[in-house]
Amino acid sequence: MGASGQDSETPSERRRRLENKAIDLLVAAQSGDASARSARQALDRWRRQSPEHARALQKAEAVWGTVGMGQTEPLATSAHRRPRYWSVASRAAALAAAALAVAVFADDARLLLADHRTQPGQRASIALPDGSRATLNTASAIDVAFGSAGRQVTLLAGEALFEVQSDPSRPFIVTTPQGTVRVTGTVFSVRSTAEATRVVVVEGSVTIAPDAAPEQPLAAEQGLSFTENRALEIAIDHTAALAWREGRVVFNGVPLDAVIAELDRYYPGVFVPVGSGFGERLVSAVFRSDEPLAALERVAERFGLTVVGLPGIKIITMR
Repeated sequence: MGASGQDSETPSERRRRLENKAIDLLVAAQSGDASARSARQALDRWRRQSPEHARALQKAEAVWGTVGMGQTEPLATSAHRRPRYWSVASRAAALAAAALAVAVFADDARLLLADHRTQPGQRASIALPDGSRATLNTASAIDVAFGSAGRQVTLLAGEALFEVQSDPSRPFIVTTPQGTVRVTGTVFSVRSTAEATRVVVVEGSVTIAPDAAPEQPLAAEQGLSFTENRALEIAIDHTAALAWREGRVVFNGVPLDAVIAELDRYYPGVFVPVGSGFGERLVSAVFRSDEPLAALERVAERFGLTVVGLPGIKIITMR
């Protein structure tokens, strides 16, 4: 990120960037290889740049100790087991564990205070005050604020399907980091990520309102993805997009890297693909959403992948 981009950061964005950088430097400094000494020197120089840098490193070190990664040992030591390969996997596992813990520390307070939330692999059906219903997918959270003038749901994380009771006098609004979805009565799903919001309309119609772009209507059987600045019409496989309601994950010609990322949403840990070539292989399959690790193992067997790692952290490599 250039200087101009850093100048426009919010305090939380700057804190997260510094914490991620601290983790990267810490992993390199703990690697145990020939570059570790210079990495430790670089880490010390980085720490001295400002009190913010020092605080970010202190937090990264606390996370490092919490996940038990004081040193990145190779996962195999026999010369016949390619220790260099396993060392790469070990370092990837360490980085994944630390990054996961930092993300959890940063977000947990906000999500724990949510009105309704689910854990990875869980689903929940929530009766809302007006008789509408919200069904939360895996690792999702919402806040609910209903009043005489309107009905507002904030999607803090994940994905939800809304079955909205019609009330023209009180619009039903779902807010995400990129904008809002407004309806009076309909059935639709909203999925929120850091980059974009995806909306799929099952019945009725909705109005999409990105924060910094014109509103756009969306009718039944249509889907759309939007950022703060623009809306992008996308081809939606409704069967695949809404299969999670029945506890299934459906893939129709989806790149392998995207499949791994989707299965990761349902796993109470993290899947980390290491290396290249994942996007070149396509997957068509149906899995149970409550068995993401079994699904990953089936994919690994089909495509000749190796899955190793620590409990809760699975490193996936091409053989």
